[in-house]
Amino acid sequence: MDDLRFLEWLEASGDGGFSSGVYSGQQNRRYHSYSIRSGDGGADEMRSSVLARVDEILYVGDLAFELSRRVFANGVQPDGSRFITAIEYTPWPKITYQLSTPEHGDLIFTKEITAIEKTRGVVLAYELGGMSGELQHECRLELELFFACCPYHQLPREREDFSCEVESFGEDRYCFKIQSEGDCLLNVQAPPGSSFHEDGDWYNDFYYQTEKERGYDFSGDLFRAGRLSFPIGSSQRSALHFSKISVSENQPQDLQQGEKERRAGLLPVGASPGSFYSELVLAADKFLVRTASGQTQIVAGFPWFVSWGRDTMISLSGICLVPSRYEEAKNLLTNWASYIKQGLIPNRLSTPEGPPDYNTADASLWYLVAAYRYFQYTKDKESLAEIFLPAAKEILQWHRTGTLYGIGVDSDGLLLAGSSSTQLTWMDAMYDGVPVTPRSGKAVEINALWVNALFITSYFCREMGESREAEALSKEACMLRESFLALFWRPQVGYFADCITGKVGEELSYDVSLRPNQLLALSLPVPLANQEQGKLVIQSVRQHLLTPVGLRTLSPLDPRYKGVYSGELAERDEAYHQGTVWPYLIGGYVTALKRYEAEQDFSSEAEEIYRGFESELRKGDVPGSLNEIYDGDAPHRPRGAFAQAWSVAEVLRSFVEDYQGIGPETMLDL
Repeated sequence: MDDLRFLEWLEASGDGGFSSGVYSGQQNRRYHSYSIRSGDGGADEMRSSVLARVDEILYVGDLAFELSRRVFANGVQPDGSRFITAIEYTPWPKITYQLSTPEHGDLIFTKEITAIEKTRGVVLAYELGGMSGELQHECRLELELFFACCPYHQLPREREDFSCEVESFGEDRYCFKIQSEGDCLLNVQAPPGSSFHEDGDWYNDFYYQTEKERGYDFSGDLFRAGRLSFPIGSSQRSALHFSKISVSENQPQDLQQGEKERRAGLLPVGASPGSFYSELVLAADKFLVRTASGQTQIVAGFPWFVSWGRDTMISLSGICLVPSRYEEAKNLLTNWASYIKQGLIPNRLSTPEGPPDYNTADASLWYLVAAYRYFQYTKDKESLAEIFLPAAKEILQWHRTGTLYGIGVDSDGLLLAGSSSTQLTWMDAMYDGVPVTPRSGKAVEINALWVNALFITSYFCREMGESREAEALSKEACMLRESFLALFWRPQVGYFADCITGKVGEELSYDVSLRPNQLLALSLPVPLANQEQGKLVIQSVRQHLLTPVGLRTLSPLDPRYKGVYSGELAERDEAYHQGTVWPYLIGGYVTALKRYEAEQDFSSEAEEIYRGFESELRKGDVPGSLNEIYDGDAPHRPRGAFAQAWSVAEVLRSFVEDYQGIGPETMLDL
């Protein structure tokens, strides 16, 4: 079995909140908590950690089995992980313990953790098997409840102003009222016959190993409110529901069953539960958020990301369109269009300062790609007329005249963006205000997106009967495609330049670093490279950037290459786009492969790619999802956020659309 000290689980509640932890029961991150709660605004409101730990003690007659694993600065006590014999991650985390008793043989105890979308809460379900009849009335389960009640980016600390009041409402229902810097309520619906003993102790110096590895504070304190106890019978499920709201009409077991049915309903017709396809669809579901006001969001990644414009638009196909969640896709595109400012989609909707942040050169261009793909799936002409075409015209107008952050067309019609002090592309790591990967000027993927934006807008105009404007845009786009090829193609290296600094009439500087960004010239709705160029690009990418878990961001032959993403923030930022592997990039690679390689060669290579991702999906940091990034060097250890939307989305999209050939034709027919 994998090392349970590091293997993590994740359950998302559908409102931007989530539950996460380690199968062994220890906490390695400040984000490990049974209840990380979001506000009514969804993922973009500051989350708080409420119920940080639930530790189990099973009493069998006179025996007591402590099943939790608490790791402190000075040691581990207790360590119940030694009893674990199996774990499962689908349809939700399940842990199986084997407990030996001298008089009654082995007992099997299971624990399940299920986030409930309906209530935005979590159900813990327990079952004890193997008991003889004489033990039926001698077994009880005791749960120790530990609270953090602080902003989730903080490690919890003992606080003098912390108070916990516990009220009982009818049989087996409790409400914990915490007053501190993060005031909160937690309603608990417990099994019949439960009782609660309040003690109110602080436990200090919990040790968070992953935080230490990342160069952050790694010691925290938790408040144990008390112990909740109830009888547990043979082969009978005992379940508890923890939620912000009190739910009286449904028992916890019924809520869990309802959630099971909801997830089963997401699976593709004909796809068996547990298949690669089905598991990717369930993984994608975790990133969708429905706010109290009815807006849909995509969380860029767990545990620390919120809604990001670029990530949302790249992820939309895999998260929404491939799983046939068209209403959510429409809601997303409609909502983001309302935030367009001077032709730009926000980089993210909320920031620590409050208002949306627009420092991105590609989110608005990706928006048009996402809108085009949505239209290919739905043929929704009403949205095209009312939302997408007006947005497209506004985006083009502002880019032609010039907009924020130095984004605007040069005299050759191609797009300039940024300055030496900005990072407007997806390779946006900065440290102490200095870009780690400077890419101001004309970046290859930005201009591939820009040319596609013209073609897509032309197509939108044609669909709406605006033939004259459609023809003019198409003519302009065709001329720009030739300008793109003339400027970016570097025959001496056999691939496209990554970035070009300088305006028309100035001396140009060509950055020919071998990076994956050029794949957009092959994989967008309108491919820009000819057949020979496409094959050469794929050959270089395959030889130097392709790994079993995605594409490197820089060739290992480059002296700036960083093969391991680790250490404190400065070290990690240096490696973030300088060799680190990103799984989401495999989507564009597979799409390009299908367009430029022979069918037989494509099928065999794609099959090998997805076989590797199927294995990774089941053994990464969080089985059942894909990490944000991986080391560039073998063995390609998972890093970064332990579940990333576009990693899952692009693997799912390309697997279904390109490899399986399911879905509409998304290459734009000129």
